Amino acid sequence: VAEKSAEKPLMVSAQPAASGPPPPAPKRRRALELQGAFGYAVALRGDEGVAHGPRARLAGVDTATGCGAFARLNGVVPRRVSRPELDLKLYGGAALVALSCGGRLSSHVRLSRFAGPSLELVRYEAHAQADKPFRPAAVATERRPHVTFGAGVAFGRSPRLALVPELSVALKDTHYDVNRTGRNETVARASRVTDALGLELEL
Repeated sequence: VAEKSAEKPLMVSAQPAASGPPPPAPKRRRALELQGAFGYAVALRGDEGVAHGPRARLAGVDTATGCGAFARLNGVVPRRVSRPELDLKLYGGAALVALSCGGRLSSHVRLSRFAGPSLELVRYEAHAQADKPFRPAAVATERRPHVTFGAGVAFGRSPRLALVPELSVALKDTHYDVNRTGRNETVARASRVTDALGLELEL
């Protein structure tokens, strides 16, 4: 009589894989990207009327964070402003140095914000109205410091078209006085807060 040997089943034990922290996300490469822009802007200047002129900007942007800095030069086309007491002829320019930060809202829209100090040079010449009995001051150039805040909304890919609204706050008061009967009288005043809108082509 043949005896059958009972076969034992093969036992396989599964060890759980060792758990650990997930692998770190790949870091974005940091690089400084230079960006240039050219455009035109219009600004409301209170009693000094509406100023407008060309502008140019050069920026350095960290591609990993979208933050950076830029320098901008603005020109102002000569203009004449008529007031009840006098006529003003004004022209000049401004320089702005600002910090900026921004990012993409979509694949074709980018939003940036900026703030920084600016210095404006204004050359002005005043002429009395024909029926006003006073002699205006001589031609002069004035330096006007400002703090400027703004934003830019750029559309498309390079070259991009950008709208740039901004607000500038003057750090000192500018007014035009006439002297009649031995006392000064203010007849016009530059706005302490200036609204501007620029249209720029970013390269």
